[in-house]
Parts: sequence; structure tokens; C-alpha cells
Amino acid sequence: MYYLWRLLPWLCFLPSVFVLGGCSDRGSEILSEFEYGPTPKSEELSSFEKSYSPKQFTTGVIAYETEAGYLLAANGYNGDVIWDVDKQVAFLMVLDGNGNLVSSVDFASHGRVMITDMTPCSDSTFILLGVWTTQARSSEFWAMRVKSDATILWDRKFGSAGDEAPCCIVPMSDETYLLTGVQRLCDSEYRPFLVRINKDGDEIWRSSLDVQGHTGVSDAVEMPDGDLLLVGNNSRQGFGGISTGWSAFVSNQGDLLSESTLSRVSCYRGVALIDSSPVFICSLRDVAEESIEVIKTDLSLEPVWSMTLPDHPFAYTSKITAVDSNRILVCNSRPGSDGQSYAMTLTCLLENGCINWSHSYDSGSSSQASSVSSCSDSGFVVVGSRWNPSGSGKSAFMVRCNSSGECGWSGVVSGIE
Repeated sequence: MYYLWRLLPWLCFLPSVFVLGGCSDRGSEILSEFEYGPTPKSEELSSFEKSYSPKQFTTGVIAYETEAGYLLAANGYNGDVIWDVDKQVAFLMVLDGNGNLVSSVDFASHGRVMITDMTPCSDSTFILLGVWTTQARSSEFWAMRVKSDATILWDRKFGSAGDEAPCCIVPMSDETYLLTGVQRLCDSEYRPFLVRINKDGDEIWRSSLDVQGHTGVSDAVEMPDGDLLLVGNNSRQGFGGISTGWSAFVSNQGDLLSESTLSRVSCYRGVALIDSSPVFICSLRDVAEESIEVIKTDLSLEPVWSMTLPDHPFAYTSKITAVDSNRILVCNSRPGSDGQSYAMTLTCLLENGCINWSHSYDSGSSSQASSVSSCSDSGFVVVGSRWNPSGSGKSAFMVRCNSSGECGWSGVVSGIE
């Protein structure tokens, strides 16, 4: 059962037809034609990428702007059965300012690793979080610090007597970093697992939260007082049981302070702070399908407002991030111009819950958003994956947009047709 948990980032990209759409007080924009940007030519690809078979799967995880361009984290798979961990590999791609591939580095020599998150440090380096799987198929947190050119500074594993599945990194105000995820104690019990490290990879503390039942962690954020807010889902019946939205406050030393659940929500998918107050993105239960709701609360988690993103049932990989004290971004997917495929979508919400703007980026094939990050010119980078038009595998896909979400350039940055 545990391996299903680790497969979820892959399963969310299986081909399906989704009924997706957008809403906006000012109207939404669906691009009728894909604005092709820089797409690396075959001679620009490294030998590592050339060696991939036509059936490869490449999923873009997250990208950040660097002084010379961008650093993109991705996971690759080279095989016919996507749950064969022996065929999985994590890698970084260094891109120039126009999105052209400069170099790529894979971590095959580090064993069976997959990247789940990456965050920038104050000195233009980056910390990555992922999962490392042993020969015996147990797993541990895996973290690495790299330069903007993908040079490795250190890598560490943080394991325990159980199995760990990582989720995200929370950069803390004191320049330490919280690695979050879950720890499996038995087939029906998963607990939130936290490891706090400094930028040199030294462990400060670790904590396995004593929460009953199966608890999944989706996201976390540091609160203004230095404590942590974790969100996810919880099932008292164990793995596969009916889940509810779960949140918990944790001290900055890793102690569980309080926890709560919300029955009408099946899972909190993400959390961000706007004007020091939490804003959640949630999957709602519905007879027909799940829909996405955004909820702003006060510091005691009492609702201030909520709004539903209509025709956005594809909630699993939805991400939410704060731009400033007045705006938050939600990245997701909704139908492309042909009504059959689905396209990466970025929506900007104001602090009162109104939609400021919403754009979809049609790749000419189905694409799925994974993350969004801010750039120095107030624009954004949206990263995800696109199914190759040939029908064999998928490639990482990246969109560079301005502060209003309008596409500047976009393109396939890895993989083969």
C-alpha cells in the first residue's frame, strides 16, 4: 500500500479527459494557438537526454530564475512500467534567459531518487528535497544543495526506522529549512514527519507527529509567530478510508500544538499566507466529482471568505503561492482550445477572493501544471509536463509570463518527440 503513496505524483499525469474551465470578474483567456517559444534542437541535448527511449516520461517539478537564466528540476522515467523504481532518475536542467537548454545533470549515481521540491537560498544556491529508495524498497528523505549551475555542494539522507515520503520544503525566516512529508509506521498508519536543517545540511531536529490514523501532508508554511501550519488530509479508517481536510499547528521545535479537520473538504492541497492570514486551496466532496475551493481564514482558522473555481475538478496537483500581501497564485489545468486536451492554467486572486486574471497555456497537447515561481521582473515561471504529440511519453514544459500572466515564451525544455 505504501508504494501507492509514492506513485501518486506519477499517476496524476495519466491520460484522461477532464472538464476544466475558469472564472474571473474580468474574464479569462484561453489561448487558441500555442505560442511556441524556444524548443531545444536535438543537437543541443546532452548525451544523457539523448539516451532516453521514445517511451520516456519526464515531469517538470519546479523552476527558479537564476542570475544567468533558470534552474529546472525534473524527474525522468525510462521504461514501459512507470512504477519500476529502478528506471526512475532525477535531474536538473540549466537554461539560459530565453529558456534554451545549456546543460543537464542527472543523479543516477546517487541511487533511486526523485525530486519533490526545490527552494532558493539567499546566496543564489538551492536546496532540493526528494525521496531515496533502497535496494530493499524502503525509502528516506533525500536532500541536496546545489549552485545555480547544478554543481552539487552536499547531499544527505534523513531516514528512520520506518519509511518516509517527502512533500515540500519550507524556507524559514532564520535561514533554516523544514523538510516535510510522512512516515509510515504500518500499512494503515502514516504520520507527518518533519526534519529541520541548516543550509549546510546539518540536522537541527526531527519530529514524527503523533496523529491518529493515516495522515498525508500536502503543504506547509511558516506563520508570523514562527510556528508552522501543516495541511493535508486524514483518514481515521487508515489508508483508503474516507479522508477529511486536516491542518495542524506545530511549534518551531517540532511539537504538535493543535490539529483540526474539516469534513466537507477531502484534502487541503496547499496553503499560503496573504496579509499574514492563511489561504487554503481544497478539494471538495461532491456527488459527481471533486471541485476546488479557496478559503481564507483568520489566524484561528475561522473562515473569512471562500470561493469556488468553477469547472476546475482536477485538484490533485493544484498549487497555491503568495505573490505579495495582496495577491496569490493558483496553478492548475483546464481544457485546451480543442476541448479534448487540457492546458496549464495560472489564476491570480486578490486578497478579497476576486479573480484578478486567469490564463491558460495551450501546448498543442495535454499539459499539466506542477508549480509556479516569481521572477525579478515581477513575472512568473510556470512548470509542468506535456504529453508528446507522438503519443509516446511526455516532456517537461515551461511557460515564462509577465506580471499579468501573459505568455512571453514557452516551450518543451526536455524529452523527445
